[in-house]
Amino acid sequence: MMAKKLIVGNILAESIKIKQMWTQNPTFAVPDLTAAEHAAQESALAAKENAVEALRAQLAGLIEERDGIARELNGWNVRIRRGVGFTFGLESPQYKMVGGTPPSERKPTTRKPKAPAP
Repeated sequence: MMAKKLIVGNILAESIKIKQMWTQNPTFAVPDLTAAEHAAQESALAAKENAVEALRAQLAGLIEERDGIARELNGWNVRIRRGVGFTFGLESPQYKMVGGTPPSERKPTTRKPKAPAP
């Protein structure tokens, strides 16, 4: 039965141990599988894992850059919305157009009753 999630690092670590055992015991045999085939597959997996990790690092950098730009643009949007509210008024269609909620459309605040003192 195969594991639900493959942990590549664990598979590579186990493969290295198997390669060492196979090197020390060259008479060991598995039907339809040679030590060279196993070693080639291990090398292929290690190369793919290195490529994936490099792309993950690149992706992490891109995400950080994107989030920085998004934070800055969001700040600008808030400033512009406040400016539109100041210039045209909080009840204006321009304020609504840029995502503002006019005070007349806001839900009234409700106070929670105080719990009785014991």
